[in-house]
Amino acid sequence: MNKVNDYFRSDVFNDDEGINSSEIIYRANFAPNEIKYNHFIDARQPGVGKTTNMLNSINSNTEGKDLIIASSHEFLEEIKKKIKKKFVVLKGFSRACQKYNDDTKEGEIIREMHKKEIPNKLICMYMKCQGACYYRNQFSQAIKEDVSVGMPIQFLHLYEFYLFNSIHIEERVQGSFKLEWNTKEIRKELFKLINDIDSQKLKKIQEYIKNKDFKNLQSEAAYLSDAIMESNTKKVTNYTKVHKEVAKPDSKFLNHICKLNVNNLLFYLELESRDKENKLENNLNSISLSYQQLLFYRQLDYNIDLKYNCASFPKNEFLHYLKVFEELYPQYTGVVQIKRSHHKNKNVKIIKMNNSGHYKSHLNPQLTTYKPIIKKLIRNEKYNKKKKVCVLTYMGLVKDGKFLGSDAFWFGASHGINKYRKYDVLIVLGTHLPDIDTYENYYLEHHSDEDIPNFEDFDKSDGKMIPKDERLKAFYKEKFEDDVYDSVHRLRPLWQNNRKNITVYWFGNNVPEKLKEEFDYEERDF
Repeated sequence: MNKVNDYFRSDVFNDDEGINSSEIIYRANFAPNEIKYNHFIDARQPGVGKTTNMLNSINSNTEGKDLIIASSHEFLEEIKKKIKKKFVVLKGFSRACQKYNDDTKEGEIIREMHKKEIPNKLICMYMKCQGACYYRNQFSQAIKEDVSVGMPIQFLHLYEFYLFNSIHIEERVQGSFKLEWNTKEIRKELFKLINDIDSQKLKKIQEYIKNKDFKNLQSEAAYLSDAIMESNTKKVTNYTKVHKEVAKPDSKFLNHICKLNVNNLLFYLELESRDKENKLENNLNSISLSYQQLLFYRQLDYNIDLKYNCASFPKNEFLHYLKVFEELYPQYTGVVQIKRSHHKNKNVKIIKMNNSGHYKSHLNPQLTTYKPIIKKLIRNEKYNKKKKVCVLTYMGLVKDGKFLGSDAFWFGASHGINKYRKYDVLIVLGTHLPDIDTYENYYLEHHSDEDIPNFEDFDKSDGKMIPKDERLKAFYKEKFEDDVYDSVHRLRPLWQNNRKNITVYWFGNNVPEKLKEEFDYEERDF
């Protein structure tokens, strides 16, 4: 048994060959008779078969309903082609509405109503869209028992976990959502229902809002949600009867649409009542909850194993969110099992080109010097050696998927994507770093009761630009260095079907230590 920190303990197991290992992490005072909420994390290196294993599991259960949560629609569309049963990929309104981006009067109306936060269903009604609408049809498909679902994490609030036989999370769970409470604005929204709800009932609900009375508001939640939908539907129906042709709606009509989300109001009150010590980011009547914690919350309602595929699994961040959630909900006991692998391929060569960091803040003058060098390198690899070249760099340098004529992708944008697996050469340009504000925000969320670090004190030796403070260093490595590690592995240098002589030219600092261990590494001056 090992101590992770004062709160968690872990057991670590290694195989005889040292290729695979596993770690089980649990609360230090965990009792055997407690209900466990399991998290199975496959954090083995990219290219060893994590996604293939998931697909085999899903395809072998021909009648089960599965949920895949991923960070990008691109990944989900790629997966959809390999799933051998009915599968729908859920998309947000701006992606799924076929008219949203049209350069037409209809497109303009839809975008304007969406900008004013009119509920999506009401926009569809107002536009008199027929049954061919992909946005509405995808939800009709998703509720069927024989249809599995793929969706981004932002859709997590839509479905209860009891609907699914298995739940898979691909790559990191990132981001958070904000719940807000403004008593005055909430009560003003309720005024819009004055002609649709019994006056005494409305008065009671107003009192529940005013007093933040969770219990009584919860008892009226279903009634209030139905009343809001009925009221809004009636207003749209009456307005479109008078205005036969679809035209830009007037502001008076839009202002009478009630925009309250009752479930969000209840969730805010629930979290506020539990968060007595301000463990969540709770400021000025707003609460931020990470999507990882929302996963815990959904699992608490229906205990089903959660299975993650993530080579760059952010263990420290995950355990931080788990600890906070367990303190908010003591009945929840998370047990985390992490699988790792330790393969190497010395046929892959990483060449660090000089000692320049190519930092974003000083990039332009450096590009003037290095562009000719990089162009020459690309020409040599492409035309003399007949190699397929791609570039990993900053988002601002990538135009229409290209940099200096080669296919390019940017830091943080490639998790789980396999489309770069056929490339022979990768050119890394830049050093992927957080700004000082990001370090400060991390400290305030995770270590605010501890000593304040020097946020501008960095180790700048030996091709590095890493914080000296151990807490900030761990954050950088987990969120930024591991992100670059994962991006390099998009070329699948460890994939059994792709074990070729890949070369990585590195124009920047902070080459991940894990890459140096896995592959051949050299530093070259020129």
